[in-house]
Amino acid sequence: MSAPVPSTRARLPYRPALDGLRAVAIAGVLVFHLDERALPGGWLGVDLFFVLSGFLITNLLVFERERWGRISVVRFWGARMRRLLPSLVTVLLAVSVAAWIWTVPGRRTAVAWDIVSSLFYVSNWRFMLGDEQYFDQLSIPSPVRHTWSLSIEEQFYIVFPLLLIAVGLVVRKRRGQALVFAVLALASAAAMATGYANGTEITTLYYSTVTRAFELLIGVCAALFLGHAAFRERRSPVLTDVTAWAGLAVVVAAMVGLDSESGIVFRGGLVVICLAALVAILAAASGTNGTFTKVLGSPVPRWIGLISYPLYLWHWPIIVFVHEGVVGLDGLALDAVRVGLSVLLAWLTYRFIEGPVRGRRPFFGSARGFSRAVAVLAAPLVVASAFVVAHSEPPQGELSGYALKPGQKPLKLTPDPYTAEARRSTMLLGNSIPYSLYRNVATHEFRQLSMSQTTHLGCDPFALQKRVDGETTEPTRSCLEWRDEWPALVSAQQPDVLLFFVPQTFLSDLVKGDEVAEFGSPEHERLVREALDEVDRKGGDAGKLALSTLACHDIPAFDKVEMQQLNDIERVERVNAIATAWAAENDVPVIDSYAALCPNGYQPLLGNDPLYEDGLHFTNESAPHVWAWMMPQVLRFADAVHGEAS
Repeated sequence: MSAPVPSTRARLPYRPALDGLRAVAIAGVLVFHLDERALPGGWLGVDLFFVLSGFLITNLLVFERERWGRISVVRFWGARMRRLLPSLVTVLLAVSVAAWIWTVPGRRTAVAWDIVSSLFYVSNWRFMLGDEQYFDQLSIPSPVRHTWSLSIEEQFYIVFPLLLIAVGLVVRKRRGQALVFAVLALASAAAMATGYANGTEITTLYYSTVTRAFELLIGVCAALFLGHAAFRERRSPVLTDVTAWAGLAVVVAAMVGLDSESGIVFRGGLVVICLAALVAILAAASGTNGTFTKVLGSPVPRWIGLISYPLYLWHWPIIVFVHEGVVGLDGLALDAVRVGLSVLLAWLTYRFIEGPVRGRRPFFGSARGFSRAVAVLAAPLVVASAFVVAHSEPPQGELSGYALKPGQKPLKLTPDPYTAEARRSTMLLGNSIPYSLYRNVATHEFRQLSMSQTTHLGCDPFALQKRVDGETTEPTRSCLEWRDEWPALVSAQQPDVLLFFVPQTFLSDLVKGDEVAEFGSPEHERLVREALDEVDRKGGDAGKLALSTLACHDIPAFDKVEMQQLNDIERVERVNAIATAWAAENDVPVIDSYAALCPNGYQPLLGNDPLYEDGLHFTNESAPHVWAWMMPQVLRFADAVHGEAS
């Protein structure tokens, strides 16, 4: 009889309190996503996950190297794939189906690419370089936006073992290796702090692998420095207990008191929070018998920690798709449904998807065989699903806003032809609406008119902020920079007509300095007029400014107050009345987009094509027709500037 072959897998001692810490992390993220105001810093739960992942993964690799004299990178990658991929594929397939049913058609292609980037663990870079933050404001965020953190972790899993092997060839002792990775951690933290000081957009600092790497590396350094000692009981359990609770208290206090815009977080505060998290992690890993390990290792936190990975995967798509418009609930009742559904799906995934892969032998055959099947089928399955999402027709009854109301006919635009005295130029000014127009017609050649733009997503060219549901929306750094830059761009290009699109900001309460003006009040009208004065003044030469009135829209509002205000036609009409009265008083010509695009309320179709891709932005098909209607009017304005209008 042959001797049993020893397992080649490196295993760490099981510490229930570590699952308890996972429960704290996922609870913070879940509350934050349900209601940011309830826990402004709940997003820091991800950072707790990062430090814990760096610590545990490094210990696994060190244990393997010390036991077998080398690290098998292929075996490590295979183990990570078996751990992460089955649950991810399950959720991505479910999201594909939900997106096909409920996602606004204009967002389908983007969501499909989001799903593919999540599968290949590059979604953090996609969201960093894209406009996801803006679509989140419109209440139509990507259902897989939360996978950015998984992408950073997987990138770490791919690169770190190779880096550890390379460092080990040069630096033999673990503590020396810890010093090398400490330098890398400092460089990453410095990149975040320097980027913030130099005005880098917070979204970039938040999603970038480079600026978040130090959180994982803090765990790496602790594992390399302590080695096996990290899992031994401390000699002073009382001291360990006190420091553990203190470390966790720092993390929880940060969750309560800091938000995603807090400058201190990006100027070194996150390092302090991660070090505090490390203190709690080390106490949990030691297994020292104290109140900390007993509380966090008790059944409820431990169970939540065990399902924390699938719970993280499920909770955000549930929040995106299960909203007031679907279940008819709001507030705490809606949150309870979301949490309950997320926990149920997480448990089912843990029990019947993760379980087989970990060798618990339910009904899928062997764990290794199941993981191979997932590896072979995952990519083509998810990519095919994403392709269906991007290119399929909307199912009947979805929240697309593309269906005509009873008695409503598709919109028709009839241009009033005009031939200019000479070739003219125009520049579009405003937010994402003029940008959507420009983006979809910029490739067209116009014999009489050259076209340019200076726009910014979710930003206005004047120093005025909106206030929604008691919260003032602060401008991003890039918005503030653009407000300073756009007048110079206009001055440099000298367009004949600067066409400013009246923004949706005017539909909300307004804030200027310490003054707050409610919509409909005389103060609100005064601030609107002052904003228009500012645009006219900064636009340069007198007589070149023209206005396009605000059209009516139908954005999926769900339970978001701001979207309900944007869809309110009475508010739109009041703002347009103020803008056109101001224009008449200041001899500024007006293109009445509202009259043309909203003859009988919101119009979903222009001819046979959707007018808007998401209830707000022009589609690739509609934009050329809208511009063909606008362009003769712009040419008349341009000739008038030169005193040549017929």
